[in-house]
Amino acid sequence: MTRNILYSVPNGIVFIYDPNMIIDVPPDTGAGPILYTENCISVWTAHEDDEQVELSISSESEYIKEEIRFSGYIKSDSGKISFNDSNVREIISIDAIKGINKIKVFSNDSFYPTKIKFILN
Repeated sequence: MTRNILYSVPNGIVFIYDPNMIIDVPPDTGAGPILYTENCISVWTAHEDDEQVELSISSESEYIKEEIRFSGYIKSDSGKISFNDSNVREIISIDAIKGINKIKVFSNDSFYPTKIKFILN
């Protein structure tokens, strides 16, 4: 299953995490374009005043033309992972396994992407 949305991202940053659990946000999200803890990934994006960002999520491996920016694991307590904005607003989500999920994050630019996709395997 793949889901997509165009979204004006507040403050030019999205977070990937389980919206139903207490998370550990990376301590200084301004320190780099992609930072992570065991249960949260922060990703810089184009700013809401510049243009909308295409956010995509999938549980299927598929051809991706964007470059891989992160490959690792993310923890979910409720079995759900989502893109969330800096206002703690859930943007789009996908079912995950409860526990540790393998995740890859792709984007079309390393600093201010307009396309971001994550895949759970």
